[in-house]
Amino acid sequence: IVLKKKNEKYYPDSRPKWVQMKVKKIDYLDCFCIGVYDAEKYYEGKEIDTWTYWETPQGEKIEFTKRERKVLDTQSLLQKNYKPITKYYYHNFPAGIKVGILDTKGEIRYIGDVSSGLDDDMRAELRDNLDKYLYKVCMLKCMEIYSESYTIRHPVFISWRDDKNYKDCIISS
Repeated sequence: IVLKKKNEKYYPDSRPKWVQMKVKKIDYLDCFCIGVYDAEKYYEGKEIDTWTYWETPQGEKIEFTKRERKVLDTQSLLQKNYKPITKYYYHNFPAGIKVGILDTKGEIRYIGDVSSGLDDDMRAELRDNLDKYLYKVCMLKCMEIYSESYTIRHPVFISWRDDKNYKDCIISS
C-alpha cells in the first residue's frame, strides 16, 4: 500500500519524503524447525574485488585478511583457478532452516526456508547441534502467509519459542 498526501501527485517508482510512503503488511507465525539446507558453494556477488573466502585449485579453503585482499588482484586469483566461495560454505554453516507446521491430520507440512535473521552464532549452533533444534518452535515474521498453499513470503527468523510445543503449531483456516 502506498500512502500519499491528499493534494500531492503520485510518483511511480519513487517515494519523495513527506509526500508518499510505502506501508508493508507484516504477519507473525509460530512454526517449527524440520531441518536445515546447505549453503551455496560459489560466491556470485558484486563484492568480488574485496571478497575474502576462496578455494584453491586443490580444493583447499582459504580466508584472506582484508589487508591481503587489498594487495591481491582478483584477476590473478581467477587466472590461477582460485574460485570465490560463500562465507557459509567456508564455515560449513547451513544456509538456513526448513520450517513446517502440522496440518489438520497431524502430519508435518513444509512451509518454507528461512535464512534472514539467523546470525553466525546461530548457524554454528545449528551446524554443531542440529538435533537440539529439530521440532523446536520458532517465531517468524513474514510479508504474507499464503493460506491456499500454506507457504510464507519473505520470512525472517525472530526467536526460538521455548514456551511452546511443536504440536501446537497447527494450520488454522
